[in-house]
Amino acid sequence: MSVADHVQRLLACGAGDAPDTGPPLTEVEATVEGALRARLSREDYTPPVMPSVALELLALFEEPTTEIATVRATLERDPLLASQVMRLAQSPAFATRVPARSLTDAARRLGFRRLTGLAWAAALDTRVFRSAAYGRAMEALRRHSWAVAQLGRAIGQRARVEPDHVFLCGLLHEVGAAAALVVLGELPDAERPPMDSVFGGLRDIHEPISGLVASLWGLGERLEDVLGNHHDAPATPVDACLVLAEALVTEAGAGLPFCPPPHRPSVERAIAWLRLDETAMTELRATAATLGGGAAAA
Repeated sequence: MSVADHVQRLLACGAGDAPDTGPPLTEVEATVEGALRARLSREDYTPPVMPSVALELLALFEEPTTEIATVRATLERDPLLASQVMRLAQSPAFATRVPARSLTDAARRLGFRRLTGLAWAAALDTRVFRSAAYGRAMEALRRHSWAVAQLGRAIGQRARVEPDHVFLCGLLHEVGAAAALVVLGELPDAERPPMDSVFGGLRDIHEPISGLVASLWGLGERLEDVLGNHHDAPATPVDACLVLAEALVTEAGAGLPFCPPPHRPSVERAIAWLRLDETAMTELRATAATLGGGAAAA
């Protein structure tokens, strides 16, 4: 199957199956959506390029016998990415009482799975969430994704549902919107649509684009399914963590204009599936308020 055929298949899945998430698109918004579908369906489309080291780390993530030394040696092949990982590892969200002074320290304290998540956060920050034309929108996307990732991990820890995998899904769940902004941002000034119409045009298409990017990056069917359907009713415990994290972050004021909060029945199903009581939900809402406040301030 060619790239164009592959893209057509994935985008077609989102064309008529998306839930009713708001009013009909305006003529301008529909034009933006049509332009995105046409551009992404071209044979020469490629998603934003990720560092090979990040992709290798994801493969190591799936190997239960991976050793810390292997993770460190892989990261050291990309000094820029390694330095950004160290910066994140020393941030308040992850720092321990004694700061990590090396990648080995960071890997031992955080675990290689969490370190892999930080490497992807650094890679997305430098390679994907960047657009000169839509800089503020990209920053909002980055901060929203970071908030969902952190809250998702906290939910996963409480519910004992693969917290590091949930974190990675949270980081990547809006990568389709970022890829679309990159495409639109490359248009000539006279053809580039205003941000308001872009948000409307992304409403029903950003999920299948996220699945598309996951597929073209070779992230595997598991991530492709989660990212391509992250607003659907939860079908797995990981889905449930992501739906709940998205809902609470949006409730806290750090939602995105083209992403209405998950439907209430989906949120209730997620809470029940994860067996979270009122005490847990109160604490998670408090965490979301802290994370959402930082994201909204962007």
